[in-house]
Amino acid sequence: MRISSSLRSVLLTASLLFLLTGCISLAEDVTPPPGYSMPTPAAPVAAEVFPPAAPDIANGAAIYAEKCAPCHGLSGQGDGPQAANLPITVPALGQAAFAFDKSPARWYTIVTQGNLQNFMPGFTSLSDQERWNVVAYALTLSTTAEQIQAGKALYEVNCASCHGLDGRQLSNANLADQKRMAALSNQQILSIIQKGIAPAMPAANLSEEDAASITTYVRTFTFAPSSTTASTTPETPSSEPATTPAPSAQRGTISGKITNGSGGPIPVGQKVTLHAFIHDVATQQFTEGETRQTIIAPDGSYTFQDVSLSPRDAYYVSLEYSGVTYESNPAIPANDGLNQYDLPITIYDTTTDTSELVISTAHILFEYSQPGVIQVVEYLVFANMGQKTIVAAEAGKPVIEIPLPPNYQNLQFEDGLLGERYLQTANGFGDTLPIPPTDSQSQYAIIFAFELPNTSASSAWDKLLWGPKLELQQKFNFKTGMLNLLVPQGVKAEGPNLTDGGIQNMGSGFTFQLYRAGSIEAGQTFSATISGTPTTSDPNLSTGTTSRNIVIGLGAFGIVLLLAGIFLYLRDRQQVEDITKDETLDTSDEEDSSNLSENDILDAIIALDDQFRAGNISEEAYQARRAELKAMLKQ
Repeated sequence: MRISSSLRSVLLTASLLFLLTGCISLAEDVTPPPGYSMPTPAAPVAAEVFPPAAPDIANGAAIYAEKCAPCHGLSGQGDGPQAANLPITVPALGQAAFAFDKSPARWYTIVTQGNLQNFMPGFTSLSDQERWNVVAYALTLSTTAEQIQAGKALYEVNCASCHGLDGRQLSNANLADQKRMAALSNQQILSIIQKGIAPAMPAANLSEEDAASITTYVRTFTFAPSSTTASTTPETPSSEPATTPAPSAQRGTISGKITNGSGGPIPVGQKVTLHAFIHDVATQQFTEGETRQTIIAPDGSYTFQDVSLSPRDAYYVSLEYSGVTYESNPAIPANDGLNQYDLPITIYDTTTDTSELVISTAHILFEYSQPGVIQVVEYLVFANMGQKTIVAAEAGKPVIEIPLPPNYQNLQFEDGLLGERYLQTANGFGDTLPIPPTDSQSQYAIIFAFELPNTSASSAWDKLLWGPKLELQQKFNFKTGMLNLLVPQGVKAEGPNLTDGGIQNMGSGFTFQLYRAGSIEAGQTFSATISGTPTTSDPNLSTGTTSRNIVIGLGAFGIVLLLAGIFLYLRDRQQVEDITKDETLDTSDEEDSSNLSENDILDAIIALDDQFRAGNISEEAYQARRAELKAMLKQ
């Protein structure tokens, strides 16, 4: 059974909220328990932000293709060409399950402020209106033209007599009012439709599907009309997303140079493939178009001449080398007039040697889903400190193996299935994904979950006094820099080198106890005793459906990662600021560095990568300092 797709939403949204508001809450990001009644919001966001003018969907589409698609994917599925290089799961903006409870104001804040902890910059280079345009377009990715058309018909029958055909008839309930609508998520609008607002608005006698269709249609009232001709309010708003004539394509050149990051040869004469993704404004979808191929020249360069470059489309180049596919960053000709793009690709030689692979941080969450069972959720962040891509020793075999406790069951993965990316092994599972060297653009991580029986208390008296007890025994095949455990309040973890990280209040009734452990050597088995019973007012932590429990457990886990990661991030950021001050290293730094342990150096490398991704260090200083740290690691 695969982990719920809601995990992607929960993990990323929780992280964004923490960084943007300075607090931690799962109230909006975990599926409400059965019977929960959402109140009509009086003030959905703390600060009232709203568009200065109606958002332009067409302009937003062009901005999205350039600024957002590389990570979020052209259709908002979280599958952009850069997504696989990130140590987090990119949220699928185009999935209704994720987008439906997000307000435009909330997304606007994220677009404006960014989230460097999760490798998303703020887009202050865009004007205020452009940010609203791209937010509006992102909201349309989770809707369809058919849904909007159905909503239009239902609205005209059920709502237009009061609100008017254009939604503007009631001054105190103007559905085209930017300030009012920016603060409301589609989930909140749906709740108002279903429950009404006494005494003026009765509850609608509609199915949830029909109410959702009306909600989607009502949202279009806030978008700019497709026509640019000044006119009075139209009698009937368009049921389709606002469009403009397709910008004319121009002919151009896409070229680049192949670099071997391992210092090995360049595969001269090998084919390079150009991929084009075509954007259909009517359906708001991207589809892969034609591909073209050329060969690598003797100097390592490649060139695609006479490429049709549309401002609404996206392009990237791929190359297979030694059985591993490498991709360039995307080219997004967002109507900027450019007709030439440089898309370099770095390739690596391969190795089966995993001696330079480490787990920088391991996060483990214990979630009590059902009586007699504990769900264990793990997030392992790896770093390949070598100069080669690690591959399997034999085709079809795992690249690395992750041992699991002997009595585990119901193994699940955040991304992939057993028999596909992941393979069952005698002692756990293996991952078949090649692992390139960790640098400023890539990091490799695995999120998975399994269940353990919670029945190992030594006696009935122990169960009565302390509750069930679990003896966790898990081997780590790779050196691990730090391990973080999180258990529900009322549960205790005991083990070698475990230190108390305190109670962490997640909001919405969720509180957890954090424990930290130091480094673990490769081949060492980590042991911990987990005992006690969760003390919580939320009945869904002890009973409920499996899918519900998975979402809660992994949702809370997103916060766990955040809590453990923020400590490391802030500590390491200070280390890097000290190390990279003035972006130089003098002789006194070299003398001090001799006292650094291997873990200190590893932490510094990871933090240095974070700072470079955030744009806080020049590339020249970054590359120089990283080489020095890696040299120290090998001493």
